[in-house]
Amino acid sequence: MEKRIPKIFVVILLSFIFIVNVGFVLAAGLPWDGKNPTPRVGLVESGFINANESGIKTADTDGYLRHVSGDKVHDSFSQRTFSCASCHMTHIGQNEERLFQTSVYNTCSTCHFDDTISTYNVLAGNFKYEDNGLIGSKSTTGGRFYDGEFLTGRNAVSFHLATGQKTIGNAPGADTSKPGWWTRPFSCGSCHAPHGSYNQSRHLHYNVNGQAKRYDKNLDGVEIRLESVGNNTYVPQAPYNEKKPWLFYELDSPYYSNFGVIIYNVDNGIATDVTNDFFIHYNEGYVKLIDGAPHPGYYIIEFSQATKTDIEVINAGTKDENVIYRSGTVEFCTSCHTGYLTEVNMDGQIYYYTVHQPFATSRENSFEHPIKIDVTTNVNNPLFRLEGLGLDNGTDLVCLSCHFAHGTDAEIIRDRNFNVMDPALLGETTNLLRFGNRESCFICHDSGYNSTLTVLSPQDQSTVTVSSGSQVQFTFDRRIKKETLNGNVTVWHSVYGEVYGSFTTPDYLTVYFTPDNHLLVGEEYTVEIKPGVLSWFERTLSKMHQFLLQVSSN
Repeated sequence: MEKRIPKIFVVILLSFIFIVNVGFVLAAGLPWDGKNPTPRVGLVESGFINANESGIKTADTDGYLRHVSGDKVHDSFSQRTFSCASCHMTHIGQNEERLFQTSVYNTCSTCHFDDTISTYNVLAGNFKYEDNGLIGSKSTTGGRFYDGEFLTGRNAVSFHLATGQKTIGNAPGADTSKPGWWTRPFSCGSCHAPHGSYNQSRHLHYNVNGQAKRYDKNLDGVEIRLESVGNNTYVPQAPYNEKKPWLFYELDSPYYSNFGVIIYNVDNGIATDVTNDFFIHYNEGYVKLIDGAPHPGYYIIEFSQATKTDIEVINAGTKDENVIYRSGTVEFCTSCHTGYLTEVNMDGQIYYYTVHQPFATSRENSFEHPIKIDVTTNVNNPLFRLEGLGLDNGTDLVCLSCHFAHGTDAEIIRDRNFNVMDPALLGETTNLLRFGNRESCFICHDSGYNSTLTVLSPQDQSTVTVSSGSQVQFTFDRRIKKETLNGNVTVWHSVYGEVYGSFTTPDYLTVYFTPDNHLLVGEEYTVEIKPGVLSWFERTLSKMHQFLLQVSSN
């Protein structure tokens, strides 16, 4: 019996977009009181000024550089760096992390809500750049936050509330029965790593919600051996040698036992911790014996693979800045919104769906939208954010295709033609969407975008030579619904009538028809593909597609 992908593009988008927002929706004019549970402190008024004037706008502040030329705030630290003092106060810190403000949110927003201090202003949703001596401004791809202490007057506002009022466990789709940092306050530091990360372009967190994958024999029963590659250097056995980069935690960190790298020497059945005997390269995923001969027996390793979101920023900080999503964005978002990523094996292929698990007892009685699929044949506008390795504009639909990471409002929401949406057409529930109301749907589903399905090969009215026992192959320009082939694709002979057989497809783009019996040598057959064949996006052929088969040999 043919397997079908259930309800593959049946979208109840109203329900989908309503529950993806971890923050909240705030209409202009509604009170902000209580949304930030930690009052800010006036550093100047209170006299909390250190030698580096941390948290205070000064003439020495220049973008990410502060006081000492070349010192970045969030990465590239050196032993002589003054960067630490950009955020921390040793003697008069305002919280337990010795930050200059009273919370992570208040510290980050001091700079990142002010484009005279920081390159990227996430309250305005733009960044300043210099071009031939002129200062310009360009919108960021992450959208923008809202804070009632700084501004009023925006409409149709929705955003991630990162003040710490909510916990990570408040994220829609959060499965708090699974391990995670669900009770932690949700803040800027939940998504970003202020001291740098494996994604340097946006400092995205390396262990979002504690969801980094752990490879530990006590968890999965697999003993991962280290294999020598020469010069006292070792890597994990395949396929674990590809599970990198690794998380780094100090030996005295409370997270070390759950996430740190631990190396054991096993000799005569006894495992001894020899981690301190090795240099560990966390980014490249290898270890090297510091000195001395290898221990007797063999080595095993336990480690956690860091969350790595590959986002490349081309021409960063210039008028030509372009953010390219390479990989990992869906996994990043669903580290908190865990219920929005369901993996399904169908016909030997893996598909992903955005079904909200707590609301659905099974996939058969739920409505869901697929994700991480190629939609380039339906969307040809480069402003629509897609993901893909090695491709400038990507191919795959991801969370950030439809949603901003930070937030949205009426001034930045677009319609299906990528024009600013008429605010009068927007409701107050905007759910961090890039496109207003149902415009998100029409980016792909509107007839204005590649409205018809096309047969790429063989060409219409062409003649194809095949052997008697071969399959008949034809290719579409986008993925099709396999169940619509029967009755709409026919192979027939002018004298002997229809040829019966079966359809198979490895990727839902290329289709093979296998006749029940060999075709007759020397005869000619007609293949007709009718408009009843549908794509995954419900596109149909605009007209009958027909080609001839000439059978040349057995």
